[in-house]
Amino acid sequence: GIAQELTRSALEQDAGVIGTVYNLDTNRAEHRIASDMVQAKAFAGSKYLQSNGSGAFREALRDAKTNPALHYVVTGTPCQIAGMASAAEQLRIREQFLLVEIFCHGVPSYKLWDAECEGFRKKLKTDRFDNVRFRYKKDDWHSYCLRIVGNGKTHYGKRETDLFWQVFFENVLLGDACQVCLARKEVSHADLRLGDYWGARFQNRSDGVSAVFACTEKGREAVAQLLNE
Repeated sequence: GIAQELTRSALEQDAGVIGTVYNLDTNRAEHRIASDMVQAKAFAGSKYLQSNGSGAFREALRDAKTNPALHYVVTGTPCQIAGMASAAEQLRIREQFLLVEIFCHGVPSYKLWDAECEGFRKKLKTDRFDNVRFRYKKDDWHSYCLRIVGNGKTHYGKRETDLFWQVFFENVLLGDACQVCLARKEVSHADLRLGDYWGARFQNRSDGVSAVFACTEKGREAVAQLLNE
């Protein structure tokens, strides 16, 4: 969607892009810095887990402070973007970052995900997954599922029956901080906020539509530039 277009545009202007990947070795989500579309390809797709952004964020802040010519597009949850904005402002390098937050439902417990992974490993008879897609659009945008590949076999977890999806959408095991988080509800520190447009206007669309909110003048300029490209 729109995140891919932001990534493409940034890389064409020699900016770095920070996004989230799923680490198949650790079964954890983590932020990384991409300098080309091959690296950025791993950012595609939703990861319904809290990502560890400390390494990538620290590296980008350090390098941006050292080199004023460096610019980055950073995507994360509202709380992560709030922290990144605060750090960049304190270092007086906020203008070197286009900060992009996602509409956030909250993040589930890794204890649940670890238990789920143990079951998937037994079912697929493997110690390591080859691919994990949290929102695999097998049929269309609305009918997504969890897809795990390993040992030449594939597990499909339907939204209606998979335990992970059930507790996620029922808000059973979300982080306590997510329940009272102002960053995802009332206050934004981002330039752009992105998400899927689930409104009635596009209910019959099967290919998916992105919702984009420009929260700052910098965000408005970024959207205008995409429209002109």
